[in-house]
Amino acid sequence: MLGKETDNKSRAFILELLKYFGRNQISVLGEHLSSGNLSLVRDIINILSETKSDQAAAALSKAADNKNIKIRQEVIKGLVSIGGKKAVGTLGKLLKDEESTVQLMAIRGFAEIKEISADDTKPLMTFLSDRRLNKKEQEITVEAIKALGKAGGPAAENLLNGYTKVRWWKSRKPQVERKEAALKAMAEIKRRQGSGRPAKR
Repeated sequence: MLGKETDNKSRAFILELLKYFGRNQISVLGEHLSSGNLSLVRDIINILSETKSDQAAAALSKAADNKNIKIRQEVIKGLVSIGGKKAVGTLGKLLKDEESTVQLMAIRGFAEIKEISADDTKPLMTFLSDRRLNKKEQEITVEAIKALGKAGGPAAENLLNGYTKVRWWKSRKPQVERKEAALKAMAEIKRRQGSGRPAKR
């Protein structure tokens, strides 16, 4: 019904019903994430996100490779809303997305999810350790450094330390930008460790 309905008021009514009954029908809702009706898929993502369940996060992972970039972006928003290890796992996969805007959203997701553990940031650390020094990748690299400052632990601090060294045979300006971001991120990690929250945001 939701997929066929065009009247906004009727759609809103159906959505409210699905939000209520869908809490116990995650797998049924998840089956519609592969629909060619993008409006329906977006609605299903929003409904699943409101359940805040690991089962919903697992269902959303199936839509993480949707060909439509907007759907993949909606998936990230939903994962951030749900949180938890399953959500973080799918964010890690989206770091490899072919679209830089999706990568950027996934990176920021690591910083936005509450109660994320330092262990959960391993995919982000792996992503960051493979970054090349060029203008095209700079924005995303700096954003990943900032995200580790908000969610990383001692291991992330060791990785970030590598960005504090400026090599004379490489382009200086991007190195300096990364160094400044890394120093701030390391200071943030130390601050969180000092507050008794070494592994959590």
